[in-house]
Amino acid sequence: MLAECSDQHERILPGPERERKPNLERRTTSADRQLLGAVQCCRDLEAVEAEYTTFRRASEGSNPPDGKASRCAENVFRHRKPRMWWHEAPEAELSLATIRAVSEPDPLLDHAVRNAAFWDEVNAPRYAEPGRRAWAADEISWGIFGVPESGLGALPGNVDGLDIIELGCGSAYFSSWLARRGARVTGVDISGEQLKTALTLQNQHDLHFPLIQGNAESVPLPDASFDLAISEYGASIWADPYRWIPEASRLLRPGGELVFLVNGTLWVLTVPQTDTEGPAADRLLRPYFGMHRFEWSAESGVEFHLGYGDWIRLLRANEFDVVDLIEVQAPEGASSGSYGLVNHAWARKYPAEQIWRAKKRGDESRIEASATSA
Repeated sequence: MLAECSDQHERILPGPERERKPNLERRTTSADRQLLGAVQCCRDLEAVEAEYTTFRRASEGSNPPDGKASRCAENVFRHRKPRMWWHEAPEAELSLATIRAVSEPDPLLDHAVRNAAFWDEVNAPRYAEPGRRAWAADEISWGIFGVPESGLGALPGNVDGLDIIELGCGSAYFSSWLARRGARVTGVDISGEQLKTALTLQNQHDLHFPLIQGNAESVPLPDASFDLAISEYGASIWADPYRWIPEASRLLRPGGELVFLVNGTLWVLTVPQTDTEGPAADRLLRPYFGMHRFEWSAESGVEFHLGYGDWIRLLRANEFDVVDLIEVQAPEGASSGSYGLVNHAWARKYPAEQIWRAKKRGDESRIEASATSA
């Protein structure tokens, strides 16, 4: 499962070449065309921001101009030069609203290319049914053991009225929980297949918010747009933290919060190389120092994990103060479901998961006002 982790000097260097490099752009299929309709060309980044604003206002109940509203805006970057696309549909079709932003493969971002293909081809079908079950749940919960938020306190006390972005939203079940509680949510994910599942579930539950297909390390939205950024096994482990943490800081307003869940550090250090060797045990199998990029030998995806000190330094360097580190203990009697790399008894003794909570320096009035009204 786990190849040797690279040293810190290789943080932005390309990983090993694959015989077949997947295309992150993923051409539109007939199913996509049925969902998204005809495409027209637009020329600059300001247009995609305008389309995003139009949809947000329309989804909040204001009247779109001329009886129409943006249904989808697709931002395709080729050689770092933006090329925009938008779709228009009658107001009645806002249920299909989504924003897509896809980055052209970059030799410095091979992990993004590989992860997009890995999730589209392998993990999206695997996690579609768990996503459906999570959308149907009322209570917010975290991680593989479904630990209730009410017992962890990782989120602000009241999210009503907050602008929230989920980085690596997958099927967007976490976003759906927050949207039901009055938040204005935007989901970002690199996998088109995951977002198709999210879009289907939005329609089934009649709950709609923007979705962006793109790399959480480079989100095509304006600075200081959100009060809260979250990630539960999304960008938090599938994007390079030395890229996505600065991006989260850029997207957050002063005083905004960042909350993200990752695998526990002890789990990363003790889980065997392959699935067939069983779950994490009580032996250290790899060095702690130099943790960063990890490649599982049986999978084409790339994960990222840091040590505690590296996380703290990275967060502080990007205008965050660490508020809490919640080391999640598996509840008694909980099941890890089909996720066989964590033994329940082990996770009762050691944290298999941990949630970081940080606050961007600056004006704290918006989050504090929300918490006060809880």
